[in-house]
Amino acid sequence: MKSKTVKTIIVLFLVVFSKIATSAEYAVVGDHYPPYQYKEHKKIKGFSYDVLRAVLSMNGDTISTTGIYPWKRALHMLETNQANILISANYGEDRLKFAYYPTEPLVVTPWYLWKRKSEQFKFASLEDLLGKKVGVVQGYAYTDAFWHFVRKHDLYTDTGNYTDDINLSNLNQGFYDVAIAELGNGIYVRDHLGLTNIEPILATPVKQDGLYIIFSKAAFSAEKVDKFSENLVKFKKSPEYLKIYQQYFPL
Repeated sequence: MKSKTVKTIIVLFLVVFSKIATSAEYAVVGDHYPPYQYKEHKKIKGFSYDVLRAVLSMNGDTISTTGIYPWKRALHMLETNQANILISANYGEDRLKFAYYPTEPLVVTPWYLWKRKSEQFKFASLEDLLGKKVGVVQGYAYTDAFWHFVRKHDLYTDTGNYTDDINLSNLNQGFYDVAIAELGNGIYVRDHLGLTNIEPILATPVKQDGLYIIFSKAAFSAEKVDKFSENLVKFKKSPEYLKIYQQYFPL
């Protein structure tokens, strides 16, 4: 009996030690992008952050530090190995030089042009933007076609809009004719900032795209990112994922 007990203890010890040995802590960054990630009472919270933390824990991994920065700075921190994980990124081929994308997105979301309710502007194609002033956020990967069009025709002014809060607030105040924002983020910003004068043009999305958690190639192997994708697929089928989703997207 004593020998059997000792063997059991050894097996349990090896299992626990194995998990500790393979677990890791990661530095996570993102931009202010509610309800996906934002700072409240000095704590980071949001849909993307909560899902990331839950999926990492499936491998025994944890988040060591977090930070909310302007988007271009957060992306630069991932590229220069100042951070290991960047949350809530759209797909961009230029990022593949330094980052891995998982095969599974957090969510697939539509991006729309937003306008003031008093305006009768209709959007069916990019040509409808001619003569309009468009609000954008620096560094966002909307679509190549969108960026090419607004730059070619000089339809936007670089005013240092680092967040959607500022971009949509400027639209609400009349500084732009239209602005572009992801639907969930736009609704959150509108409701929480009381921007009652704006609405999305729902007839035609500018794009529909996955929102991803991306990983520094300096900190992650392709195999570990594949494992994260597998775990994310499993987690999205769980009651816990549904609970997190309904917390941040109650409608």
